[in-house]
Amino acid sequence: MKKSDSMDKRVLKTRRNLKMTLMDMMDTKPFEKIGVTELCDQANTSRITFYTHYDDKYDLLQDIYNDFHKEMEDEFCELQKGNNSANDIKQSYRNFALAVIHMYEKNKKFFSHLNPLESPEIMKSLYDFSLDHLAEFSSEYKVRLNNRYDPKQIAAFIVNGFWGFAASAYDQNLSSEKAQADALQLFDDLLDSKIFSK
Repeated sequence: MKKSDSMDKRVLKTRRNLKMTLMDMMDTKPFEKIGVTELCDQANTSRITFYTHYDDKYDLLQDIYNDFHKEMEDEFCELQKGNNSANDIKQSYRNFALAVIHMYEKNKKFFSHLNPLESPEIMKSLYDFSLDHLAEFSSEYKVRLNNRYDPKQIAAFIVNGFWGFAASAYDQNLSSEKAQADALQLFDDLLDSKIFSK
């Protein structure tokens, strides 16, 4: 094994450990109240090691979001290959919605800690992250949809409502199947309504 391969594995292992430790700590304490020293103690990692990998705890949080984005992107690509070889716009949005829903389900425990009153910084960070990625996705279809709105406007509309829609479904203890069906129907109704078209 090459030395660089070994280093890469150690880096990944250290980062995974820090991310898992932060998520575990959020079970008992709001993100804002978790300090780097306490996090390092829990993770059995030195502060020097932490700052070798991250600028601060918000940088670590962004790395967690990047993992979520990778999960969504991978699933979206798989769904597109499996059921949308013609790259139909409506099916693409449905696949995007499914990828978001499945990512939310897999990380439900983490998202359950996101309370705007308790963790405003983490909510803003997640909002900005979601907005950027959905705007990027919407930009790809702007010309084909002949949108009357800017992709950032569409993203803001969907993100603000969709996270609440998904969270509400789980608060009501709806089955995964029902939550998915409702979310997809919402996307279909929005796209069919022509409110995004000129």
